[in-house]
Amino acid sequence: MQNWLDEVKVSYACSSNYLDDFVPCLFDDKQQAFLNQIGDPSFTQTAKAYLLNKQFRRDY
Repeated sequence: MQNWLDEVKVSYACSSNYLDDFVPCLFDDKQQAFLNQIGDPSFTQTAKAYLLNKQFRRDY
């Protein structure tokens, strides 16, 4: 999906739910450290979804 959207110059802006991007509230210290060491923003969002056990994402 990301490759398809990149072709039309569209990228991730934020989650449609404000609290989904509020990392200190959602993840413990170990999970935050894991997310911080990921260099790719797209993979970071995927990792957040896995950690939160989210099957569907609602993003802008």
